[in-house]
Amino acid sequence: MKKATPPSTISKYLEVYAEPTPVTEDLDRCYDHVLVIPAFAEHPAGLQRVWQKIQANFLVILVINAPRQHDKTLALLAFFKRQYKAVRTGQHWFVCEHSGQPDLLILDHCTPGRYLPAKQGVGLARKIGADLALRFIQSGQIKQPRIYCSDADARLPKAYFSLPVSSTPALNGAGWIYNYRHRLPQKPTPRKAMLLYELTLRHYEAGLIWAGSSYGHASLGSLMVIDAHAYAQVRGIPKRSTGEDFYLLNKLAKVGPLTTVRNLTIELSSRRSNRVPVGTGTGVQSLLNCDPSRDSIFYSPDIFYGLREVLTAMRQCPSLAELQAKDIPLLVDFLQLSGRLDAIKNIERNSSSPDHFRRGLSHWFDGFQQLKYLHFLRDQHAKNVTLRRVLKAPWLIDDVISPRRRETLLALL
Repeated sequence: MKKATPPSTISKYLEVYAEPTPVTEDLDRCYDHVLVIPAFAEHPAGLQRVWQKIQANFLVILVINAPRQHDKTLALLAFFKRQYKAVRTGQHWFVCEHSGQPDLLILDHCTPGRYLPAKQGVGLARKIGADLALRFIQSGQIKQPRIYCSDADARLPKAYFSLPVSSTPALNGAGWIYNYRHRLPQKPTPRKAMLLYELTLRHYEAGLIWAGSSYGHASLGSLMVIDAHAYAQVRGIPKRSTGEDFYLLNKLAKVGPLTTVRNLTIELSSRRSNRVPVGTGTGVQSLLNCDPSRDSIFYSPDIFYGLREVLTAMRQCPSLAELQAKDIPLLVDFLQLSGRLDAIKNIERNSSSPDHFRRGLSHWFDGFQQLKYLHFLRDQHAKNVTLRRVLKAPWLIDDVISPRRRETLLALL
């Protein structure tokens, strides 16, 4: 008897792990690309500016969501129903058109019975849209097997869909992350706060790269493009109200490389917000009253030197004993916490060779564990530093922060 062909990774994901959707029909046409955007408490004009520069054959899946009745979000849904022409309508969704705009597939998750749990928030909204995008890719209605993700405060470049993609799928890796720049406010105080906040991001990302980490990328949901197969491999976007982008990219980096697209820049808003406990809005808000000449708000460069030492040792050592013999006291202390030493012992116990051990160790010491280690070094070894000190970090070169922005930052001292 001929064995049945096992389902593909994407087919299995859609069958077992995808979120249920009211959209069970095919689209009326095919598109080259698909873009997923969650929207909560957004203004229609701002949302339309996200894609206004792009001229391409693409579909926008817009997940309008709220955890409860929210008048501004309901007004957003009403705007699209009123101003756009619905060409396909289903229960809790519709496809609409408007002159000079891409086609929109709008999912209603902001009316009674359709609310999303507050603790799952934007992560679930992204996952609902991305799962639907994956269905359309699998059915051939989206030609390019990539899921583009952004946010309602982004401004996408004209060549947004022009990624450096290989004709050999295996060479494309797990995803792409665009370059970014925050739009600076005109008023001095929020402008200063935005400059400082963006520098904290740039410093962290570039410091990781300098240390030899595979996780030195921006972790912002508005910048992500995900390979369809890799998306299914990692079982989609984590259903979290914040940090879903960080945890998704952390998983994706384990199944393939993530490419930072330096020549395409997305402009991001500097708006202040307290809608989620971490992120740009809350980060900028916390820096409004900061004095950068005196306040220590940046990671010390010394902790990235410490991370570099550990990553180098992990790549060299074929066993736990040899790693411990490197005599890195702070690493030994770190591993004693929260069962981390037991985790490495299990990796060694299940490794068939030194190379297997090193791969397992690298897989375990991922972006999340590296962040924990950096925080441990900060707390035990090198406290945060001021603006003047951080600007001397060797990784903050012109490609990371432009000379013009460096001059603007120095003027704050």
